[in-house]
Amino acid sequence: MSTQLDETLRNAAQHLLDATLQVETITPSKAFGKAVGEGRSCLKGALDAHGEAERALSEDRGENRAASASFEAARQAAIDEALWLKGALNSRLLHLRPEVMGGLGAGEVARRERLLSGLFGEELSSLRTAAGSMARTSLAGLASRLAAAVGSDVSADDVAPMLAKVAAVGTAFEAMLAEGLDDAPLAAALEEARGRLNACTQGLQRLLDGVLKLDGSPLSVEEFVRRRRRRGGSGEALVGGGAEPGNGGEVGGGATDA
Repeated sequence: MSTQLDETLRNAAQHLLDATLQVETITPSKAFGKAVGEGRSCLKGALDAHGEAERALSEDRGENRAASASFEAARQAAIDEALWLKGALNSRLLHLRPEVMGGLGAGEVARRERLLSGLFGEELSSLRTAAGSMARTSLAGLASRLAAAVGSDVSADDVAPMLAKVAAVGTAFEAMLAEGLDDAPLAAALEEARGRLNACTQGLQRLLDGVLKLDGSPLSVEEFVRRRRRRGGSGEALVGGGAEPGNGGEVGGGATDA
């Protein structure tokens, strides 16, 4: 998952790598050139590792979003089924013709009302926006009550689709939790990669600063990198002597291998 910090670290590293691409044009000293080459290898490895850590966390966040979407779909499907079943049972048990309702007697009507109230006492629609764990628990409780109510008023066929949808909610919830647990180690790996990238960038900057000073160049690392970026990473070898900022080399004069 890329952030402004990651972009800043990447840009600083890449600019430095681009500026030191042609090591032989930085210094006439083979020893210094080898040291710069080793520093570049360190930085290149750190930049690649940082990119991999970014991609891994980004992919995991994408999987998290997919798992959350699957849970939401399962939740909504279970709530829709519960609302439909509530309406269907209410119609079957209480929305009867007046003469039929009158024949049931007040006691039987009250019993049926208590049955439906006990099964669907919660406000189901509120579960659409409730916390995931709360929705899962509430729906699981409803499923348990429905399974226990199977008998003369409620059939197994009535509740089977609801039980299946609630089971799907539980499965999706567990998958969502499992995906969330992946975040911590991947985030830690990215943080470690950031630290390594920053350390390698600073290390090569300091190494390059030392080479420039030992070769007698008046340029700072920042100035050197800016010039090399304008030239596409090329330039004449840096040697001791007076600086001529406008010419192709960084400084003029002679030098020997360190």
